[in-house]
Amino acid sequence: MKKNIEVSESVYNQLADLAIGFDDTPNSVIERLIAASEQKNKKPDLLFLPEDEKRFKKLLLRDKKAEVALFKEDGSIEILVWQATKIHENSNLRANIWSGHLRNWKEKKVIKAEFSIYAKPVDHFKDKDFFEKCEVLSPIINVPYRILTEYEFEYRIAGGIGVKDLIVEFSDGQDLALLENSQYFDAQTKTIVVPQSATSYPFD
Repeated sequence: MKKNIEVSESVYNQLADLAIGFDDTPNSVIERLIAASEQKNKKPDLLFLPEDEKRFKKLLLRDKKAEVALFKEDGSIEILVWQATKIHENSNLRANIWSGHLRNWKEKKVIKAEFSIYAKPVDHFKDKDFFEKCEVLSPIINVPYRILTEYEFEYRIAGGIGVKDLIVEFSDGQDLALLENSQYFDAQTKTIVVPQSATSYPFD
């Protein structure tokens, strides 16, 4: 059933300015404005890895940390580390998320948030130190840990006392597109150089 509404001339002119093509109507313009408003106020989707939320919480209680990947409207990803030292058995997991890492999701323009438990090493060709370096690197270069562990690279520590760098050299034949937005990545040499000052992790 159609309803008639009255709008001022200035509002009508504004609707006309937003029209697309000759056949567009005020009703179509209003529908698009409503859809855009709903999309803007839509909360980010939450994804847990492992997917079972109860399983995720159990592992979070065990490890006391997890990776947080915030996917934003502009296509960028922000990687954070959730130090969950205050989480306990009776904690409301989602309430902690909305009041913590997603408190200002509108201002940050977050559209999806991924929470991942750091997977234990299963690749027998990569040692424990390799996976520890991936944990250190992921929030610095904003590449999810689970993706970073799939790369083939070698790493070494360079520099003297108090001025050390973690140098990561990637093997040829890999798609390194995700690394290109990192300020520490050199596409020509396929190398990442992270100064000690960028992390609290000790470069020994």
